[in-house]
Amino acid sequence: MSLFTVSEIIDGDTFKVKNGWRGDNKIGDTVCPTGYNTPEEGEWGHEEAKEKLIKPDS
Repeated sequence: MSLFTVSEIIDGDTFKVKNGWRGDNKIGDTVCPTGYNTPEEGEWGHEEAKEKLIKPDS
């Protein structure tokens, strides 16, 4: 598994990584881990989910 530096938190289950990623013949800079599904922007709970990803111990 590769190590990445998170450059931006989009929401509670989506973030961007610095210098992108490459794998399975694909490249990109956005990561959406499987098995997680949080409210999207504009939905109830979105801000709380985003804050939890930014500061997991809060």
